[in-house]
Amino acid sequence: MADADRADCNALPKGFGDNPHFRFLMCFFHVMKHIRGRVKLLFSVAQARVLTEVYDLHFARSQANYLEMLRAVWRRWMIDPTLIPFVQYFNGQWITGHFNSWHVFVTAIGFASTNNPAEMFNALLKRDYTLRRRLKMDTLLRELSACY
Repeated sequence: MADADRADCNALPKGFGDNPHFRFLMCFFHVMKHIRGRVKLLFSVAQARVLTEVYDLHFARSQANYLEMLRAVWRRWMIDPTLIPFVQYFNGQWITGHFNSWHVFVTAIGFASTNNPAEMFNALLKRDYTLRRRLKMDTLLRELSACY
C-alpha cells in the first residue's frame, strides 16, 4: 500500500511480474488528500456531496455494489456542469488509472485500507513536540526524552 507515487506503482510488476495475486493498493488517506485538492475549486455544496459520495464508494462491500454505486454517482455528477472537469479527473486518475484499488473490498479482511496511522504519528510529533520546526537529530531526541 502506498500513495500515488508512480515509482511505487511501477515497482510491483517489476518485482513480481504479472502475478494476479499481487495488486498495488492505494492508501485511501492519499486518495482523499488529492481529491480534496481538486474539489476546492467547487462550490461548498458540491464539495460536500463529492466527498461524501467518494467515501461511500470507498466503503462499497463488493465489486458489484461498487459498480452500481459508481453508475448512480456518475449520473448525479454529470447533471452538474461544474462537476464535469472533476469527473474527467476522477475517472482518469482513480477509476481507470493505475491508482484504482482504493476500495475496502480490494483490501484483504483484517488489513488496513490506509497507511494513515504512520502519518498520524508523524503529524502528532510535528504538532506537539517539534512545533513544526526542523530540528537536528540530537535536538529532537533531547526534546522527546524531556517528555517522559
